[in-house]
Amino acid sequence: MTNHNPYMTREGGATVTVFVPYDCKNHCPFCINKQEYQNPEGFSVEKVCESIRMFHEITPKCDFVFTGGEPFSEPEALQVMMDCIPEGHRVFINTTLPVSDLFPAERIIAFTERNKDKITCINISRHMVHYVEECNDELLGSLKVPVRINCVLFKNYPHDGMIAFANRFAKYGLPIQFRADYTITTPENLYEREGDQILADLMKNFEYLGLDGCRIRCGYDTISIRRQGPLTACRPVTARPYPGFPTDAMPVLLAAQLGAQGKTSFTETIFENRFLYVQELQKLGAKLSQDGRTVRLQGAEPLHAARLHAGDLRGGAALVLGAMQAEGESTIFGVKHIQRGYDNLEAALQSAGARLKTVEIPIKV
Repeated sequence: MTNHNPYMTREGGATVTVFVPYDCKNHCPFCINKQEYQNPEGFSVEKVCESIRMFHEITPKCDFVFTGGEPFSEPEALQVMMDCIPEGHRVFINTTLPVSDLFPAERIIAFTERNKDKITCINISRHMVHYVEECNDELLGSLKVPVRINCVLFKNYPHDGMIAFANRFAKYGLPIQFRADYTITTPENLYEREGDQILADLMKNFEYLGLDGCRIRCGYDTISIRRQGPLTACRPVTARPYPGFPTDAMPVLLAAQLGAQGKTSFTETIFENRFLYVQELQKLGAKLSQDGRTVRLQGAEPLHAARLHAGDLRGGAALVLGAMQAEGESTIFGVKHIQRGYDNLEAALQSAGARLKTVEIPIKV
């Protein structure tokens, strides 16, 4: 295991790569690790677990990336290493997702179910040329954790098939990361645009909308936001103590994501019963499903007006944002919860074009 080019993440940690030298049985021509995983001598699950604990002490917010080789070739060993990772870390697994008699689809789904609170994303290799033995695409959409497709655009790739390749996974809501040929990429040519055929093909076939459809610029005491096309789903969010993502910001972000294209999830690790507002958002037609402390969201679904009840400050703000995206006039009761935490929220939203007003409804005794 190596501390692979540590860089500061949003949580302030490093990226730790766990190289698992199990033979993936495939022979991708661009693979730079083939010689490494053919010789597992010296590899020890016990030593990896010891190193994981060490890195946790050194940088308790680091990311762990399992790669290889093929991490899923030895699922029991992978589970042992996963169990050694304490809470508070993001975990990524790079895989071809092999399916076999010893590790059938049902076991893969069960593995993701067991580790859904720990795995941030599984990066699955799928290429425009069939270099790897592929499982059924339906399995990718059945996994209980976020999934991303990794596609290496190797020499003479069929550039006219990019859109069809993207549509193949779009039906499951899976994002695709197109990657350049590792064997010819250098620090010197990494950002060159002239003569870059891959970049030209991507720009010809797809429209770049930015990481999430907007651009954000922070000043000393201001934030400037500019929308650049349709919003896309953000990465999965987990509420954690500082310096992690703040739990108080989660309801508002979840509501903002109702209009974003794609799937994402929100996990609460600090407070219980924090998702009471989710049932209210569902009244608007929001496609949300809750499993324990995790809410999964399918964005860009049509929303309609509804009568809603705010039960707390943050959840109430989420209902306001949700109702602003719905067709028709919604009514939100319990506005006193919102008013105690947001100074003149009505005027602020009206200045942004929202049509809303606060009214007093007399109570009949």
